[in-house]
Amino acid sequence: MKSPYTGKEMELKRIKSTLHFRKEPFEITYHSYVCSDSHEEFEDDHLTTLNMQQVTDQYREKHNIPFPE
Repeated sequence: MKSPYTGKEMELKRIKSTLHFRKEPFEITYHSYVCSDSHEEFEDDHLTTLNMQQVTDQYREKHNIPFPE
């Protein structure tokens, strides 16, 4: 993905992070792109879906909710 500020390719960053879902914290590997010049973080639709899927999967496992598959 290219930076909207500089037009340069951005690096994909993966960090451990805690996201809250339905008032509960869940530890995930958060994915985002980082602009090397401005140090701003960005997500595209794919990364947003990937990050949220990790949280919802953990929530389902914790509360014994069946997966759609």
